[in-house]
Amino acid sequence: MKKIPGLLSISLRAVTLRSFFALCWLLAAGDPAAGQQLRAGYVVTTAGDSLRGAIHVGGQPLDRQRLVRFVPLAGTSRRHLGPTHVRAYGYVLDPDTVRYVAFFLSSGPVGTDGLFLKQVVDGPVQLYERYAANTAQRGTAITRREWLVRRGDQPPVNTYWWKFETDAAAFFRGCPALQADLQAGRYQPRDLERIVRAYNACGTAPTSPRRTGEH
Repeated sequence: MKKIPGLLSISLRAVTLRSFFALCWLLAAGDPAAGQQLRAGYVVTTAGDSLRGAIHVGGQPLDRQRLVRFVPLAGTSRRHLGPTHVRAYGYVLDPDTVRYVAFFLSSGPVGTDGLFLKQVVDGPVQLYERYAANTAQRGTAITRREWLVRRGDQPPVNTYWWKFETDAAAFFRGCPALQADLQAGRYQPRDLERIVRAYNACGTAPTSPRRTGEH
């Protein structure tokens, strides 16, 4: 298998349509619903190998964080792979490519075992989406969406716990204009994607090197 330097070097368009549709046809013959939930995709193993095939995208967001259900082009047997075996995976959802990166968050309010976090923004600062299970009053199970920011290779920071104006201004201090807007209350937590993109486009934002797809 060909070694790759990182997940962004993979072109999903390199997956031949003939091979992908043949794989979907074989799976759908045994389970039509499964065939409808497949997308052309890839996994990057912890050894750095890239495997192309199909990703099963059904289920809940929490499911996609725990495991990737992957079918290699070379066969029709579905494999359930976790963060200890896969460091990143992705699939085509036209017109975009959806990417998940494995992390092991072992301390603080986000402490957990390995999870795949959905990458929303890439760049000097990355933005990730995470769903967390919680228990509401009377024992009702609920799921909340959280946003994590990551500078370079540093551990992700969960913004759910931020005092937003103060903590966001401190985190994005590398861009003075953006920092001033944050301190003035011109952004809300719902604007995080726009904030991260603005920071990455800022001429003074740090551009430390990063190895995409690492734990």
